[in-house]
Amino acid sequence: MQLTVDKHYYNELDIKGFEKMMKDPSYCYKFYWLEAIVKLILLGRTEVSYDEVIDEMIANAWYSVVEYHIHLSGI
Repeated sequence: MQLTVDKHYYNELDIKGFEKMMKDPSYCYKFYWLEAIVKLILLGRTEVSYDEVIDEMIANAWYSVVEYHIHLSGI
């Protein structure tokens, strides 16, 4: 799976759907997913693999998991 970022801006985001997806903070992996995507885009990446997104999520979450023993699921 490849994330491809086009240089053109298309406002096609379903804001209500996105809001619902991010609403439940008990599944905090979603926030790490969003942070990873935004960080990679800000680094100028226009294509990234699934593994690169996951690697970025792990790097971003590492401190919180080790220091505060948070769980990245609702379990």
